[in-house]
Amino acid sequence: MEAREEPRTLKEVPQATRKPEYVVTKSIVGFYDKEKASGGASSKGQLVLTNERLIYMRIPGKKVLGIEVVMQAEDYSNRIREGLRNEGSFQVPVADVQEAVANRLGSFGTMARFYYLRVRYRGDSGGRTCSFMLIPSSTKTVTEEFAAEVERLRKDASTSLTV
Repeated sequence: MEAREEPRTLKEVPQATRKPEYVVTKSIVGFYDKEKASGGASSKGQLVLTNERLIYMRIPGKKVLGIEVVMQAEDYSNRIREGLRNEGSFQVPVADVQEAVANRLGSFGTMARFYYLRVRYRGDSGGRTCSFMLIPSSTKTVTEEFAAEVERLRKDASTSLTV
């Protein structure tokens, strides 16, 4: 009798044996394509964590005096395919997340009260890092809770995919 090799990635797991995808948590965010959020101008969007993916969907705005302004935040959590069509949107399988951490924005004054979510992940061209400011509340508790959920799912995915 031949030994059957276990699937190594989520793509290799037959659809019939996988749990349906569901939203774990979500937030409107400011996106920074760098290690540390600056608190300044950012791309606005929605960050959705599902049991399978971390998804950033950019919310397109209107140009006002050369600056993109988002008048109303869209909720794409039940329209993920549509949200991913927006320029600048991306998704990362939870198994490819290497780290999700809540970091303090600054060390003194007003900035010391705010936190950002830093995410390191494996991308197509190697390791990538980006940051998110959760809106309207980038407090320590809210940001740490989001990071803890990402870490929990990341660890679950890595243990379920190991042989």
